[in-house]
Amino acid sequence: MRKTRLDEIDAVIGSRLRDARESILGLAQKACAAQIGLERSTLANYEACRTPLRFEVALRFCRQFIISEEWLATGRHKAFHQALEERGTKGPFDDEAFDGPVSRRQCMDLWSDPATRHIREGTLFSEAYRTVLAPRYAELVRKFTHHQLIQLSDADHWETAVNYLKALHERHIILLNNEARNQGAREPLYWRTYTRRIYEAAVDTIRNLMTMPPADWEKTSTTPNLPLQAVTAYGNSEAVLPALPNLLARLNAVTEEHGKKSELAAFLGATLPSVSVWLSGKREPGGDTALRMLEWVQAAEATQQKSPASAETATGPKTRTKKIKSNETLKSSPQKE
Repeated sequence: MRKTRLDEIDAVIGSRLRDARESILGLAQKACAAQIGLERSTLANYEACRTPLRFEVALRFCRQFIISEEWLATGRHKAFHQALEERGTKGPFDDEAFDGPVSRRQCMDLWSDPATRHIREGTLFSEAYRTVLAPRYAELVRKFTHHQLIQLSDADHWETAVNYLKALHERHIILLNNEARNQGAREPLYWRTYTRRIYEAAVDTIRNLMTMPPADWEKTSTTPNLPLQAVTAYGNSEAVLPALPNLLARLNAVTEEHGKKSELAAFLGATLPSVSVWLSGKREPGGDTALRMLEWVQAAEATQQKSPASAETATGPKTRTKKIKSNETLKSSPQKE
């Protein structure tokens, strides 16, 4: 019997489900099914396209394993790419080798979103995404363009946290390697430095937590259901930004142009005096603010390169930044802006 259009869509979704499990996660069916509360045979039926995937199963899968709901439903990253373009940070996402591993894991945790409460149980994922979830995904990805989003609660198993951390570090290392290529540096230099920094931070954190009484754990833990946002920018994160002096040199070069400092302040949602203090080097910006500064300066430099007049004025300052060693790292700062 000839399949309908809906059947074809559901069949492709089943194939992507299998592809995610095998190629992205590297999990056996039994282990994968157990983490999302399914029998292995049920998961096998979804993957073999014998049974169309229900929305509640699809969203549990995406949340548990940090998989893009948009990609699972459509095979594309249209909403994610549009959000990047709106921010002027398309950059290396033009490269499929870079784009695929990052975009396919742009999870927005629609399972935890209130929008799902209005979807009838058992609705096919293809229908639910088309009618309800697609606009919500687009809305969230515009807000958290450089973040994977997941909300943890007491109801979660520790495996959820492990999966999240794996996806986070995998993403960071991919971004680091891309940044190394952009800077003309050796890739191992970047990911080895990142690994060492993360190890040192983790050891320090576990020492503090292991000596902390339970009452203090409650005080320092995040509020239940508070989004954990993996703060990443294309090619950068707080631990992997280029050297702060390098970043400040680039910012000062661009903001020499009239009105650019005010434009930067508006982009950051900060006051002009605060921006001036950061650019002077008298006070370091917080990690998230530094990321947004880098995002802004990359877009501004790209605009200058397209303009012959501005390119001439930017040549001097950009040449000076080459004196900064590429393997310098941002100093950590307790101050968050």
